[in-house]
Order: sequence, then C-alpha cells, then structure tokens
Amino acid sequence: MGRILAIDYGEKRVGLAVTDPLQISTSILPFQVETKFRKWLLSYFNEEEIETIVIGYPEHRDGNLTALAEEIEKLVLFIIKKEPKTKIVKLEESFTTKDAMSLMIKLGISRKKRREKGLIDSYSALVILNEYLDTRS
Repeated sequence: MGRILAIDYGEKRVGLAVTDPLQISTSILPFQVETKFRKWLLSYFNEEEIETIVIGYPEHRDGNLTALAEEIEKLVLFIIKKEPKTKIVKLEESFTTKDAMSLMIKLGISRKKRREKGLIDSYSALVILNEYLDTRS
C-alpha cells in the first residue's frame, strides 16, 4: 500500500497533503512554488511510494472548467508519462480555500499564520485529500 498525495495546483503555488503509507492519517506538506513543482514531484516519487494522486480540479459554478484546468491537464499528462502506474483522481475543488480557513481556525492556527498563502494552499490540499478519503469509505 502506498501513500495518497493531494495536490491543490495554482499558478504560483502548489499546496500538498499526503497520507501515511497505510493511508490512516493525513498531514500537510510544505507548499511548492509552481515553477519548481515538477522537479519536486519527481524527487518525491523517488523517495516515497505513491499509490494515488488526487488533484483539485476547478470548475465554475455553471460546471464549465476554469482556465487553470488546462494547466492541470498538462500536469496529469506529465505524471502519467513519468509514473504510469500511479492512479490519478480529479476532484472538484470548489470552496476548498474557504473550508481550509475553517479547518485552520478549528485547529487553533493563529490569524497571522492563516494569512500565509502557501499554508492555506496546503490546507486546501488537505481538504481535497479528506474529501477523497471520505468518498472511498
């Protein structure tokens, strides 16, 4: 059994969260700068066994895809090429930032820390990961 990695992909930053190898607990990972993310991802694949990647997939309220969806598709193709055995799941990500802020408040994270965009992105990835895990049970 391998880890499940969640990605909240953005134009500037990429939020990340992951399960433990037994897929019991979840935690955030430090966000990555988008321009260095693919290199980081390849390194992470070399260090950890990743079974599934869950990527937040942005849609407008009317169901149409956002402009960022095209970049996410390029990322998906990159992952398939480098790690063809890894399962990829796209999960609609509306309101994850709002849910991440609520989670951070619930966890007692200070207002100052909650303003850090990279931290918000990682907690958004955690929300995506938890939603995926909830749908599996």
